[in-house]
Amino acid sequence: MWLWIAEGFVQDPMRLEDVAEEYMMDLIGRNLVMVSKQNSAGGVKACYIQDMLHEFCKSKAKEENFLIMLQEYDELSVFNSPLNLQRLSIFSKYRTLRIRVYFVQI
Repeated sequence: MWLWIAEGFVQDPMRLEDVAEEYMMDLIGRNLVMVSKQNSAGGVKACYIQDMLHEFCKSKAKEENFLIMLQEYDELSVFNSPLNLQRLSIFSKYRTLRIRVYFVQI
């Protein structure tokens, strides 16, 4: 929920946490998000989504240039960022990966 707030997905400045929690509970109620851990007060501590939904979200995010995910070093070495890229996620099986990322606004 904090990531949603930081990204600006929750707009009501007076009730950011309450609105984010309502969104989360709505997704849980629709079985789009599953609770994996609860905190001591009974609230959501950790959650996950099903693999098929995760794959759909990744493909939709790529289609709309919302997020591009790179998973191998080879992909990173030939990556050319589209001008309207909003987010880039890099997964590496290597322990350390040194990269330089430059975002230039035109």
